[in-house]
Amino acid sequence: MAKGLLALALLFNTALGWAASAEFTVLDARLQLQKDGYSLSADIDYRLPPAVREALGNSVPITLVVQLKVKRERRLLWEETVLNEYVRYRLRYHALSKLYQIQQEGIGGSRNFATLDAAVQALGSIRQLSIASADRFMLGITYKAGVRAYLDFEALPLPLRSVAYLNPQWHLDSPWYRWNFAE
Repeated sequence: MAKGLLALALLFNTALGWAASAEFTVLDARLQLQKDGYSLSADIDYRLPPAVREALGNSVPITLVVQLKVKRERRLLWEETVLNEYVRYRLRYHALSKLYQIQQEGIGGSRNFATLDAAVQALGSIRQLSIASADRFMLGITYKAGVRAYLDFEALPLPLRSVAYLNPQWHLDSPWYRWNFAE
């Protein structure tokens, strides 16, 4: 009985150690006005723990979500949410072709990579992603923007979902990266 408890404690401690070192971090983000509207550029560091890497290696797709929220400051009232966008990326491994594939949901096409590290690095480099029309923000107003990234549990295959909820290695969520901008 004592050996079983010791083994369970070691397993839990190891899982917590991996969870502490495996995380998502938004390093930088910005909104830029382009000809056709606003675009998001961001750098995200995705550190995938062994459990997630193993699932990917076994052809289990995972969905990573990048959320952008923009609020307008108001003096007397609470902040108004002007924009709340979710960009979903599906990452999977194709065993036959031995390639990792990234697909942005809602957009056709995909990108293929020879290694998981290359795919994860590409996922973390978002460049000029069209987000909102140019008339979405008013001139002379200061806005608060925030970006975060997380792994979507609900997109996992049903048999893996309960395991993911209980295993800290699957709890991957970045803190909000926040900044102010004025139009």
